[in-house]
Amino acid sequence: MIYLNYKKIKDQSIKYIEFLLNKENELKIIEAENSYTLPIKFDENISEIFESIKKIKLNKYEKVQFDLSKVTNFYDKDFLIIVFELIYMNYWQYYSKKTQNTYDIEITFINSEIDNYKNHIQDINEFIKVVYESKNLADLDSYDDGTPEGFVKAVEENLKEYKDSIKTNIYNLDEIEENNLNLISAIGKYSKNKPYLMELKYENSNDGFIALIGKGITFDSGGYALKSSDSMRTMRLDKCGGAVATSVIKYVAYKKLKINLVVFVPLCENSIGRNAILPSQVIKSYSGKTIQIDNPDAEGRLVLADSISFAQNKYKCKEVITIATLTGSITISLGKYMTGLFTNNYDLAKTFKINSDEVGDEVWILPIHRENIKQIKSAELADLTNSPIKSKHGSSAQAAAFLKEFILPKVDFLHLDIAGTAVIDNRSSGSMVKGIINYLSNK
Repeated sequence: MIYLNYKKIKDQSIKYIEFLLNKENELKIIEAENSYTLPIKFDENISEIFESIKKIKLNKYEKVQFDLSKVTNFYDKDFLIIVFELIYMNYWQYYSKKTQNTYDIEITFINSEIDNYKNHIQDINEFIKVVYESKNLADLDSYDDGTPEGFVKAVEENLKEYKDSIKTNIYNLDEIEENNLNLISAIGKYSKNKPYLMELKYENSNDGFIALIGKGITFDSGGYALKSSDSMRTMRLDKCGGAVATSVIKYVAYKKLKINLVVFVPLCENSIGRNAILPSQVIKSYSGKTIQIDNPDAEGRLVLADSISFAQNKYKCKEVITIATLTGSITISLGKYMTGLFTNNYDLAKTFKINSDEVGDEVWILPIHRENIKQIKSAELADLTNSPIKSKHGSSAQAAAFLKEFILPKVDFLHLDIAGTAVIDNRSSGSMVKGIINYLSNK
């Protein structure tokens, strides 16, 4: 755990790290015999600096002081984001099953004006902390800690201090089927670890609800469109969208934002088995539309579709945001540097992009073409197909077009495809936690 304290003058008996701004407006970090220089100016957004932060390796301490007494802009938002990224990159205890000792660290911020800025500093700490909590949730081992049930328990533990402001409702398999959430059931019911639908509600406004729906596939074998062993290695991380969504609502509750937010996370394992869904079988969705499942490995859009419809039926939603590691093909257009953003409201998407880019979660707005709509309506046996057989290109836009079919009239839709940005070296990156929070904070 990372604990924060605040003092005006440093204690010479405790280790300290000194921060200085040089004439070139670079941040100099001095730790005993080591020193690092970090640029704090950027051309486009703050993410340019994060790569430099990764190169700074600070020593581990039980107690350490961050001496900011010679930094005049220590309370600046961008500066504090840089400082806290440095803290969490170095001192955060990442989820692991390695035989290792846990450790706590107490960090004391030193500045003569510290009393005036404690709340602001704490806000930025929470802003970065929920990103790292999201990483740990997404990283949970699919063998036990990260099963659908294990994920539910981990989120409930993470949100327990906000149980009065975040109302939790967990639907088990029987309740999923009673509510006719047939797509969620079809994907998850035949696995050893049964599916859940997690619902988290935060209400602090007279306005309509924003529904944030995160994909929670706790392991994706591809089903009877079986992935290769290499492709499966990172598939415990197919729940990154769900981890992001649950972390966002925690920060919203911490800040007591004047919005109504409901989070849904459909949690399933996509496994093979004697009763698992077969290619081209038809399932009736919660919305009433029939879906021809031509590709069991395109399961994420199915569980999201039922969640979208369920959210809009249960709440008066003015906006639906989906976030998912949905299509590997998004990396063909955007690489692993930007998240794909699809929408039915371009002006809203531009607003989202401005807010997300500002805090280093870079997005690019992509189209849903009329041909994509035709493609997902090309099923022989059903209203929609989850994977058009005759179309081999533009699959990210097809997936977005599929989800858009479940958005009700006059409801704004933003879809974030994080398949390129969510995972780095078989670990979660926490992509889009900051971006969504900044967007919601400026509502």
